[in-house]
Amino acid sequence: KQINKTAIKGKEDIIYTDQKGVEDITHTDQKGVEDITHPALKGTPPKEGNWERDVEQFIRFHIVTPYLSEKENAILLNQKLDDIKVCDPAIGSGAFPIGMLQEIFEAKRFIYPYLKTNKDFKPAEVKKNIIQNSIYGVDLEKGAVDIAQLRFWLSLVVDELNPHPLPNLDYKIMQGNSLLESFEGIDLSQMGKTKSDIAIAEPERDLFGNIIESQMKMTFAKSETINEIQQLIKQFFTIEISEEKQAIRQQINALVLQHIEYNIELRENQLNRFINEAGNPDNLNRNARKKYDGYVADLEKIKDTKANLLKIQETDERPYFLWHLYFMDVFDQGGFDVMIGNPPYIQLQKEEGLLANLYEDKGFETFERTGDIYSLFYEGGIKLLKLNANLNYITSNKWLKANYGKSTREFFLKHQPIKIIDLGSGIFKTATVDTNILLIKKVKNSLGNKSVLGLNISEETIIKDINDFKDRWVLIENLSSDSWAILDAKEFNIKKQIENIGKPLNEWDNEIYRGILTGLNEAFIIDDEIKENLCLLDQENSKILKPILKGKNIKKYKAKWDKLWLIETHNGYKKLNGEIVPSIDINKYPRIKEYLEQFEPKLSNRGDKGVSPYNLRNCAYQDEFTKEKIVWADIAREPSFSYLGPNIYFNNTVYFIVGDSLKYLLTILNSRVIGFYFQKIGTDLGQDGGRYFKQFVELFPIPNIIEVKRKPYETLAEYLIYLNDPKQAPVLEKVSNEALSQVFEDVVNMMVYELYFEEEMKAAAIDVLQFVTEKAFPDITQAEDKKAIIQKVYYELQQKDNPIRNRILVASSKSETIARINAATS
Repeated sequence: KQINKTAIKGKEDIIYTDQKGVEDITHTDQKGVEDITHPALKGTPPKEGNWERDVEQFIRFHIVTPYLSEKENAILLNQKLDDIKVCDPAIGSGAFPIGMLQEIFEAKRFIYPYLKTNKDFKPAEVKKNIIQNSIYGVDLEKGAVDIAQLRFWLSLVVDELNPHPLPNLDYKIMQGNSLLESFEGIDLSQMGKTKSDIAIAEPERDLFGNIIESQMKMTFAKSETINEIQQLIKQFFTIEISEEKQAIRQQINALVLQHIEYNIELRENQLNRFINEAGNPDNLNRNARKKYDGYVADLEKIKDTKANLLKIQETDERPYFLWHLYFMDVFDQGGFDVMIGNPPYIQLQKEEGLLANLYEDKGFETFERTGDIYSLFYEGGIKLLKLNANLNYITSNKWLKANYGKSTREFFLKHQPIKIIDLGSGIFKTATVDTNILLIKKVKNSLGNKSVLGLNISEETIIKDINDFKDRWVLIENLSSDSWAILDAKEFNIKKQIENIGKPLNEWDNEIYRGILTGLNEAFIIDDEIKENLCLLDQENSKILKPILKGKNIKKYKAKWDKLWLIETHNGYKKLNGEIVPSIDINKYPRIKEYLEQFEPKLSNRGDKGVSPYNLRNCAYQDEFTKEKIVWADIAREPSFSYLGPNIYFNNTVYFIVGDSLKYLLTILNSRVIGFYFQKIGTDLGQDGGRYFKQFVELFPIPNIIEVKRKPYETLAEYLIYLNDPKQAPVLEKVSNEALSQVFEDVVNMMVYELYFEEEMKAAAIDVLQFVTEKAFPDITQAEDKKAIIQKVYYELQQKDNPIRNRILVASSKSETIARINAATS
């Protein structure tokens, strides 16, 4: 073979010329070819080839090495291309399978000259064979299936002088619900399996011919039905006459429906027998009556199932898909080689939870009622693969961090995640969600595999070639069911440094709790006017009226109280005269009870209530509200932690921390470092901020420094608490307290940076802790004139020779770490 490199318009053109001149193939590669060090490019062919390496380079760059150019190896490669089975379980208009068709076609075109055959290379015929033998797809929408089939036909037309009819795709690209191989509890997955895979058995019957109760929920198949269906499908692919094909298809559909009807009839007869044998339900004991009611309920469901079965017989569309029947040729070989696609993103709890109800009991390991349907497509797709085969989807990236994604992450760890590309939202302008691409291999059990190659290009807006980012892949190790962070190399190292220095908050001697869940805020949260009226009617009422904050009023270092009050009627329970009663007896507060009575029956119907409609549910950590605490709302644009004194309550959209070193923790939690870290592990809401759930906050790594070193942070916390207190008068006439607060926040951020990145800051001469002394920042905890002290410190910070001020100004230019964190949290 002759290999030439020719510069054409700045690109390298590699020309492969067959010795016999059968076909000249020119391949232009924009990137990466010059990086390939295969000996063939150096003019020194290897003595022995490396199949995996050579095939990978062939597929990626169409490089035919001397090893692959040998006839027997070329034939083997061509056969592998013929054998591959590819499926898109949510095919839509067919974009991904069309792309795969083109990839396989190009590979066959480039290997063709080395097959040493006298047959002509016929593009249309090659494409047709690929479509009929390698490409499979399913979609719930019949219209999408029609469009996908048309696109495949158009891909053939361009290579034909006289276009032929659309090839037979009836059992290749099909309509159906690819997530369900069952119909309302009746298993349909066994219909395509041979007797060697499953023992087809009739139900066991008692002496009277009735099936036994232990088999009540089982699905049964008649062996003659299964055999007849399989013979019909084999016959379907051997005939050409469309009318005959249509007749066979109708026969198959009729047999599938017959199988469903057979199982419905078995269950219906069984249930009717159990109900009749039970006798008068009023005479049954408690357990027997419960069983009887269950039979009656199941019989009603059977009636609905029969009605739904009649409906689907009136249309060509099916609410299930018979993978093992319709694609029997694939599963005879163990499953698909490749699953690709862009499955839908739909929250399961939308539309009153209709999708959640549909899939909840279908055996999905990744199912979460608060989750998304694409998780089920991940699981379903992997299960349809043969061992060591690959799935490659593009989906929303929320599973990486969201709480509902935990079961999805656990499922992936049972297999072998290979690569994840976090695309974010910048690449697809019309996308409504941030996206990612996952490549994962199906294995028997990969619990030992805890790593994946990750690439974060979420900030990119234009991608011409993924190889442009080959130096940005990062090996992400120690994966668990906790959130996965896909970062670039620098961000990954920053995150690791933060984790190495800090101790997770959940390992501190502190506790994290959630606010009050009343079940009916309109009743139990009252304004100041109602509170005053209730106290005027009875002063005793003030004992159970507590100030309460809403999450929206909690900001960084401050919380604005809207003068709202909680009718606090849950203090646990006590035993009185042998009965469990609430510690707070609402009857001792008749005026409050009278006020609450207007909210019946809502009070009685709520799920979160105590022993009476007027009581809140018992709270095990009731006493914690009486302590000093750090609070934050579950949704915030940035870290927004505030310090609160005792005896203040808040609703269930608020979390709080009690324990030691609260003011030290407050400065760290509100810092840019923690803001950056949260972006890497937490759930992002775009412009709305993030979800600061307990599961994320308790992972924040906080430096556990000795008590004496915490003092400067606690002092600065006092300054910031004072400046953000809406009750405090302005410290300066012409500068707002908010502006002053930002100056002191900048100081705190530099102090926190130094905790995590001390060596880097000292090397760049931007460390500040040496200047944060008690003299420079006096303690104002017991000071009579806090305002004057803060004013003096502020003026000193504004001096041109102040070392803290000057180091803040140059920090981003002297430290790439600080520059990155500042940019990410601005």
